[in-house]
Amino acid sequence: MKNKTHIKWPLILAIFTLVFNYSCVENEEFISEAADNDGDGVLNSLDEFPDDPCLPAQQMAYTGFNVFSAIWQNSDCDGDGVSNADEFEDQARNPYLDENTVDTDGDGVADFLDEAPENPCVPAQEIGYIGFNSDNPTWGSADCDGDLITNIDEFIYGTDPYRPCNLNFDLSNFVRELRTVDSNNGEGVTIGSLGVECGEYIFSGGGIFNQGCFNDDVEILFIFTPNAPNSSEGTITVPSTTYSCLSEDGTETTEFTIEGTGIYQGELTRAELNYTMITPDGTLEATLNIRRLDDPGDDNGGGDDCNLNFDFSNFEGELITNDSNNGENIVVASLLDSCNEISISGDFLNLGCTNDDIEFLLFLDPFVEGGNEGNAIIENAMFSCINEAGEATDYTFNAVGFFSGNDGFMEFFDYELTGGGATITGNLFIEQSADDGGGDERDRCSFEGEYNTIVNTEAGESFGIGILTQNMENCNEYTLSGDFLNLGCTNDFEIDVFFGEEEGGSEVIIGETMFTCETDNGTETYTFSAFGGYSNAEGFIEFSEFILIDGSGAETFGTLFFEPL
Repeated sequence: MKNKTHIKWPLILAIFTLVFNYSCVENEEFISEAADNDGDGVLNSLDEFPDDPCLPAQQMAYTGFNVFSAIWQNSDCDGDGVSNADEFEDQARNPYLDENTVDTDGDGVADFLDEAPENPCVPAQEIGYIGFNSDNPTWGSADCDGDLITNIDEFIYGTDPYRPCNLNFDLSNFVRELRTVDSNNGEGVTIGSLGVECGEYIFSGGGIFNQGCFNDDVEILFIFTPNAPNSSEGTITVPSTTYSCLSEDGTETTEFTIEGTGIYQGELTRAELNYTMITPDGTLEATLNIRRLDDPGDDNGGGDDCNLNFDFSNFEGELITNDSNNGENIVVASLLDSCNEISISGDFLNLGCTNDDIEFLLFLDPFVEGGNEGNAIIENAMFSCINEAGEATDYTFNAVGFFSGNDGFMEFFDYELTGGGATITGNLFIEQSADDGGGDERDRCSFEGEYNTIVNTEAGESFGIGILTQNMENCNEYTLSGDFLNLGCTNDFEIDVFFGEEEGGSEVIIGETMFTCETDNGTETYTFSAFGGYSNAEGFIEFSEFILIDGSGAETFGTLFFEPL
């Protein structure tokens, strides 16, 4: 009888079932860990939130998601109200970027809605629009109303960047407390503000005509109209206006009605109104002058009341002009009845003009009353130039520069000459034809070099480095570079500095200059101006007052001292 092996099938089946079930459990766990439940592209085993397709948060350039995942499709990972699936389908959108917050050009229209996301003037906006971002440099440098004043300048001046209005001067010149001189009542004060329409100013306050009015609600509308599209001077009109004047004790009011016309000089912040006033006692005529508080003007009609003090023969007779584009020539200067005005005749830009009827006015505006240095202004000088072939070209010339009466020179930077269908810019230097005066320039030739600077403001004291480089052609001129204000600037920029000459040391002037400062935290645009003096003996320079204005219009006042290294 043979031995037979009996297979115990129930036992084998039990063992098989146990092993199979255990393997399945392990396999399910493996499959789960290798899966991506929420479709965010992060495996469950690595995903702290395996059922939330928006966690972990991703960069806007992330593309590792599973577009076929229903969980991912129905989510809104950037929180902009549009599902991931819809944003993926719309190629102009990004499921990880809230397009509502992106506005490249600062016009207040999100890029995904903006037909021109890099043009802050498109779409066009209505007058009065305020949805822009004034901190955006693209918006700030644009000119959306086409009036030749940048958006940021209009924002700073308080004008509307979407309403064209250009009077060719800083409109804020008259938006401040101003001095008035009435030919009947003497000196008073007024507050200027911008009106509703272009060219309108409101001058307010009971002291405007110095009539003894003790109410501040007196408001007189002045309408400024330029002489030409590019002129900063023009006429003023005051339409018939009735106002009440309150007595000192507040018990009586008197009504007056005024109207008149006059002229203004925008760059100089001057206006002169010839008016007629109806009073309870009858009708009177008078003149009202409006000036800056520090501008005495020529309120008594000019004549001997000259606000300049130097040898005027320095600007009389033959003068040499040196144009940066065309070289030297000779002109003739004549003094006029007003000590501030000089008539210049001749081909001052050396354009090759053969006609001898070229003549224009040059205005001298001193920095201080009775001074010998200040701004030299040529505005809208129109002339015709006939060349050797007999061809005539009409030109318009505008320039603002610096003059030194004692040294007998004037210098204009970045003038504009328009004619023949083109506009060119350049620099113009005017001086005496013979160097027989004008001070000892050797004293002013010794300031080139590197300096430690000490900056004092309300925020405290800080230290910087300044480098002065001399103009090889004109000894009184330097360029200033370096982070002299200790702003943290890492870029190179230059600012023009003028040295005046007087016995024992004199004035140093930095005219209003704009520069860009690049720091580790970004880029900022500033406007800077300063006034001070220097010592030949000690070799130091001290600006007793400077003004620094940042891109938002915030002003910092202080002093600045230069000490040779």
